[in-house]
Amino acid sequence: VSYVGTTHYLAGAKPESTLAIVTFSLPNRALTFTREGGRYRAAYDVVLDFRRDTNTLKRIVAHEEVRVGRFRETVRDEEGGIFQQFVLLPPGAAKLEITTRDAGSTRSGAAGTTLQIPRFDPGSIAPPLPVLRARARRSRAATPDIVVSPRATGVLGRDSILEFLVEAYEGPLQSSSTPLQINVGDEGGRRVLVDTVTLTDGTRGPPSDSAGSTARPTGEVRSGRVRLPVSRLGLGVLSLGVSELAPAAARAPATTSIEGVETHFVVSISEGLTVSSFDEMLSYLRHFT
Repeated sequence: VSYVGTTHYLAGAKPESTLAIVTFSLPNRALTFTREGGRYRAAYDVVLDFRRDTNTLKRIVAHEEVRVGRFRETVRDEEGGIFQQFVLLPPGAAKLEITTRDAGSTRSGAAGTTLQIPRFDPGSIAPPLPVLRARARRSRAATPDIVVSPRATGVLGRDSILEFLVEAYEGPLQSSSTPLQINVGDEGGRRVLVDTVTLTDGTRGPPSDSAGSTARPTGEVRSGRVRLPVSRLGLGVLSLGVSELAPAAARAPATTSIEGVETHFVVSISEGLTVSSFDEMLSYLRHFT
């Protein structure tokens, strides 16, 4: 069973507890579907093992189902079902092992990675979170109402917007309206886009097309949504960084960034193909002429 995924982080109820979001997507063709009336159904099992040294921090077992309406959807190669799991973990280094198994066959998959779980103290900002859908939280203890984008990928010509959720927590950045600077850069370090996003507690509407918020005022969490136009970003692996806004030059590039507040994403000409430049795209396309 093949899949693509990642782990993201938001603040837990206290700084000593971080909310990890494990998410991955898998193509429907990796699963065994059976017909149920006029629909098709597949199921798979997931085991998540979080370890620190020789100790088990958390072990989660989940059973998921995928239902589609037509047979041709059962053999799709592109992104199909999305798995997402929220897990509260203590900050620090850890190892994650993921095991998946198709419930209708003997097919299985395994992957492992090393995690560096951040700590979110008052005044900190979470790295931008790529989302398919998001509503702002009322407090650090609330479970997010979000669907994370496991691939964090935009396809040129198909997608118009890539959306990210940004959260900031109680502290110096927590005025009633908190402007932050966003910087999008490519692998060569060149700035592709500079803009601002305002994090609010829901007492006022979004100040620009870049961000919005639906949270109620609690003083704990402020959030905003960054919407990046895919057509302006170029191709390849890019980074989205968030930093404090210089008061004297609201739109000037920041000289320093808040440590760790950066997320990588991809813009491609196809969901299964990543190219890093226009020249590389032309080299690829010549094989089809």
